[in-house]
Amino acid sequence: MKVLLLNPPYPKRVMRRWVASYHAPNFLNPPLELMGLGAILRRWKGREDVRLIDAIALGWDEERVQAEVARDQPELLVSLAGFNTFPRDLACLNRVAARFPALRIALFGYLPTQFPDQVLARSGVHYVIRDEPELIFSELYDALLARSDDLSGVRGLAWKDAAGGIHVNPERGRQAELDALPFADHSLVPLELYNESYLERPIGTIMSERGCPYRCNYCVRTFGEKLYSRSADSILSEIEALRRDHGIRNLRFMDDTFTLNRARTLRLCEGLVERGLDVAWTCLTRVDTVDAELLSAMKRAGCRRMYVGVESGSQRVLDYYKKGLTLDKIRRQMAVIRDSGVECSVFFIVGAPIETDEDVSASIALACELDLDYVIVTKTQYWPGTGLFAEAGGQVDFDPFAERELVYRPPNYDRVEAWQRRFYREFYFRPRYFAKRFGTLLRSPRDTLVGFGKLVAYTFGPRTSDDFI
Repeated sequence: MKVLLLNPPYPKRVMRRWVASYHAPNFLNPPLELMGLGAILRRWKGREDVRLIDAIALGWDEERVQAEVARDQPELLVSLAGFNTFPRDLACLNRVAARFPALRIALFGYLPTQFPDQVLARSGVHYVIRDEPELIFSELYDALLARSDDLSGVRGLAWKDAAGGIHVNPERGRQAELDALPFADHSLVPLELYNESYLERPIGTIMSERGCPYRCNYCVRTFGEKLYSRSADSILSEIEALRRDHGIRNLRFMDDTFTLNRARTLRLCEGLVERGLDVAWTCLTRVDTVDAELLSAMKRAGCRRMYVGVESGSQRVLDYYKKGLTLDKIRRQMAVIRDSGVECSVFFIVGAPIETDEDVSASIALACELDLDYVIVTKTQYWPGTGLFAEAGGQVDFDPFAERELVYRPPNYDRVEAWQRRFYREFYFRPRYFAKRFGTLLRSPRDTLVGFGKLVAYTFGPRTSDDFI
């Protein structure tokens, strides 16, 4: 059975992940989850004819994608749906389904997991893979290969039968043994098309653990709260393969909180040094899960940049978000990170229902005080399954099937966008910041100028309804 894996086209260079989707002006990561399913097909099923089309990286539109489907004639198409992109993603798949009625379509992602029966009822999708996709996809493939009409035994699958009846099978449960899964197959994508800002190409992506035990009420976790980790040896073996087979020089760890398991992180860093794996890497974590010793080990092992969530410079907003941090703790920990020499890119959020102009001013002041390398300012997101969405009590205009880019529209959206623009303007357009980043301009002129141009266009340009960064 011939399978096509699809990262659907979109007007912007969005990065779709199960846990999030976002647009960044000057970097693009390979589609890790789709490459993971490709590895299932190649290494477990022995299929060498699997194809992955990343329409985002290739810059292909829907017409080109449909032409490739017509040429390849796959029997099964598997796609990952984004978040704000969800309505267009589904509309694209509907048009594919209408043109190729014999083609079976499977969809996975956070929103399909939340609304499997609605997705099946309101689209041309035949199968929704809920939560962690690998084992469910493997069983679905086997069942379809055997031409089985009854998929009720595939736990974690929602499906549409030949008569149009919709079935939502029992949940599968978490995949605890992550070392048992094959490494994501980077050979399925054109690696030269991906990059991370100010880092050399080619770049690869790795997931070393899944889950996050913290209770931030705005956050979608990767498959749940309980943390499941790969062993350091498994991760090191994958990095060796990426260096040997693909010449990967830079890596992005996609974990929600990379340094949660301190002992494992130290073992991994020691192994990178001992094996002479000359790679630069970046990761996402929390400020309260690092210390001077750990940061020193990470720096020696090639860590170039950390992304951390501070979210707000207002203690009452931090408490509202259930972040579990105090401003004093943030200041102390950020000083330790700054002293380590590891670059730090910090997330802030604007738009909490309780937030005021004064709270936003406090966040901007904190960002400037901490002398950060970069800030990423996002609007408050209200996603089903989060505490924030539940607390909104129906006040958020949320419709994943609406024909617009944003699937949610909080009542204070226009004000929040103004806060976001102001934050970027007051942080980045300071003489001190220009002086600090002058060396970056000399080292990476293209990335710097592209990023700066996009920042100017968004911060000072006309309002772009339904835009997101």
